[in-house]
Amino acid sequence: MAFVPGDYGIPKDHAVDLALPPVDDGSPNPNQADQPVTDQVTKPLVVDEDSASVAVPQTVKESCGPVRNGGQVCFGRPLKKPYKIPKAAEDSKGAQELTAADDSGGAAGIADWCDDDELVARATRTLVCENREVPVYYRKDGEVKATAYFIFQRLIELDGVNSFEEYLTVKPVSIPADFAQIQLGIYEHLCDSPCTPVESDPSAWKGQPTWTAGDMRTAYIASAYTWDNSTEGQTFEFKPDVQINGIADPVGDETIQTVGYQWSLGGSSGFDVIRCDTLTGTASAGCVVPNYVPTYAFNAAKYPQAAAHAWLIQHEMPNSPGLESADTPLYYLPGGRDGDNRDEICDESGWARTNYDPDAMNSTSDDPNCDEFSFNATYNSGGMPADLGGLNPVSSGSECAQTFAQMDNGTIHLRNLPGTVPSFNEVCGRSAISGVQNQGSMAAFSAGCSYHVDEPEPSRT
Repeated sequence: MAFVPGDYGIPKDHAVDLALPPVDDGSPNPNQADQPVTDQVTKPLVVDEDSASVAVPQTVKESCGPVRNGGQVCFGRPLKKPYKIPKAAEDSKGAQELTAADDSGGAAGIADWCDDDELVARATRTLVCENREVPVYYRKDGEVKATAYFIFQRLIELDGVNSFEEYLTVKPVSIPADFAQIQLGIYEHLCDSPCTPVESDPSAWKGQPTWTAGDMRTAYIASAYTWDNSTEGQTFEFKPDVQINGIADPVGDETIQTVGYQWSLGGSSGFDVIRCDTLTGTASAGCVVPNYVPTYAFNAAKYPQAAAHAWLIQHEMPNSPGLESADTPLYYLPGGRDGDNRDEICDESGWARTNYDPDAMNSTSDDPNCDEFSFNATYNSGGMPADLGGLNPVSSGSECAQTFAQMDNGTIHLRNLPGTVPSFNEVCGRSAISGVQNQGSMAAFSAGCSYHVDEPEPSRT
């Protein structure tokens, strides 16, 4: 979860003194649903090493049909770089360009960022889209006689409580005259129980998935998956898969050639797994992309005290907790061990009430809070012991950088606690600030972000 608190200056000496802007109560909260697209895969934290599986490197091979009368058609390995149409071919037929973003299918209208034909897998928390450029070889007596090229675009949209959608788009790049015709279709979808593919009728294709030499028509088809969310307290990891069937008619060969292509056998992006659960009841059940790190943006104008404290710890401490630019995610821990993490850092004989400035509160009814960063509900919390998977354990909140909000001539400052000067080698922070600002800064997290996990999940601040 990437928290973006804002930007503040900091003096060059070791005293903390951040002058904060006035509170803007009318500042609109950031739209936390507006999550950035990334190709960066971040896997959940593994706490129990004994249960961690070792990933076996996948060998990507070409997929070939049977040899018939010496002829054979194969789907090759996905290309690492796009095929470049020879200049002579462009001159003879005119420049050919793929403009799928303007087409009515595939990612267009759902994830236009995927219609750039970049050969990469990208995701948000509820969308996964990957483009692959796959060659189609025709061999005769073992020798390649002709090669066609297609871009396969596969988009998974997690759009329902107990279902999600797949959009498979096929875009021809180059089909030489050696092929009289190439036809593609869905053979079947695969998904482990209790996930069930819902196959679409071949008539559901938008644009005929049949091409002759020189065709540049885009075709796509939408399919669905459902999963059983009738039992509460369940977590599932699904790896939905699709098998594509190809029929090729090479010129000069009387035998029609067939070939199959299975998406998972063409490589793994790291975004292949979908996690679904019913941990908060079926009414809130749903699915996410677990290897995507969501972000959370602070409303720094409305809650400057909390935002400034997060900024200070993110940018001035060596572990840069939750800083997106440093790729140092926070790992969510529901409940923070029932408050034990917070007790370790904050509740030392009423630390916040002992050290706060009443003039820095939002109002006379505002109570001070101990603002802990990294949050107590993360494995990054200073209060999380190492033997339980804690990443930055300390024995007391006094080992954290200690600050407080202080009013000074009409301006509130975030300053180091009197008698303490941070070394800036601390791995955590605690600050005595306004309770209204501390709680308000994270209200959208608890109200709008449901983390249904029984294992830690990455979150980047």
